[in-house]
Amino acid sequence: MWTTKAQEFLLGANVESKLSSPVITKAWAGVYYRHGISRTLDAVYPVVGLSVNRFDIGVSYDFNVSSLSKYVKRVKSIEISIIYTAPSSKPKYRIVPCSRL
Repeated sequence: MWTTKAQEFLLGANVESKLSSPVITKAWAGVYYRHGISRTLDAVYPVVGLSVNRFDIGVSYDFNVSSLSKYVKRVKSIEISIIYTAPSSKPKYRIVPCSRL
């Protein structure tokens, strides 16, 4: 991400495992790295989460590793995310109108 007065670079990956439970369909985990392009390394954060029906529920723990961490009271922070994925609105079948008399 690059704007006029701020830059940010994110790099990371998740791995997931499909579960046989009818409610909890997937479990996933990963680690990410955030870097300010014109600054030094900013933060490293592991993430874990579950997919429940159409919801992804995740938790990440942000470790501030930049040189600015000595000026910030909270060097670590926890973040919770809830993401809803709506069903596709794309029609499954295409109907072609055809008049037969």
